[in-house]
Amino acid sequence: MTQRWELLRFRFAAPERRRGDFLAFTTGTFPFSDRVRETFHDLFAAIGEVLPIEIDGVPHFVLNVLRRVDALDLERSEYTTFAENKIASVERHAFFPAVVRDESIFLVKQRLNVLYATADQPDSSRDFRKRVLELGYNGLEFKPVWSAP
Repeated sequence: MTQRWELLRFRFAAPERRRGDFLAFTTGTFPFSDRVRETFHDLFAAIGEVLPIEIDGVPHFVLNVLRRVDALDLERSEYTTFAENKIASVERHAFFPAVVRDESIFLVKQRLNVLYATADQPDSSRDFRKRVLELGYNGLEFKPVWSAP
């Protein structure tokens, strides 16, 4: 998509509000500041494309995740589906430990546009959650959904 991408320009409805390093847009988008892009460029490039956008004249970016992993253990998870057996929501997550072990951030094949982050990666430079918290970036909330057995 990078080759066909045209810069999108947005305006905040309430420009006086303070903005975070990570922003909330619509489901399936993962927008962030230039500061975040600089920090996580290699990590983001390993799973997708970093595409430029502009918000109120300020450069920002979105992550277009191209790599999805077959990590959700459907037999042990509890979830609801909609058309084409795509997962609408997950009430109880269960992942395949061997699949997520080396993942830092990922999308699962069966679910649309929910980005997951693992905690306590052996390589701290790839531990997205830990680095976001250590660097004091704001705008993301990490919710525990599963613990490896």
